[in-house]
Amino acid sequence: PVAPGEPGDTQSRDDVAITVVDVEWGPESLIEPDAGMEHVSFLVSYEALADVASSSPLYCAATDREGMEHRYSAFGTDPALVGGDVRADRGVVEGWVTFEVPTGTSWLEVSESRLFDHPLNWVIER
Repeated sequence: PVAPGEPGDTQSRDDVAITVVDVEWGPESLIEPDAGMEHVSFLVSYEALADVASSSPLYCAATDREGMEHRYSAFGTDPALVGGDVRADRGVVEGWVTFEVPTGTSWLEVSESRLFDHPLNWVIER
């Protein structure tokens, strides 16, 4: 397995290179988080290394130090990452992926696991 990256690091596998470009803790969103929760958003870019790869916010997860996986929020920071083909001839696909986490969370491991046997991971600290 590859060691987790940090924001700004690019991780790759055969078909795609993914970068967590930026992180926003507590961003504004269309839907307010539940009581005791806040949003954290990750600007993610996908670049195809093969003719066609794919992106989706549903491939992403955020897990805290206690091993609790937090839910993806479909109404987070815009522009949101849109699922679909990432084509080498069309350039980089970029968008925000937002999660709802307990207020004050200071550490998360973010993963992209379209291929469960080869997830890509980043450690995010506030």
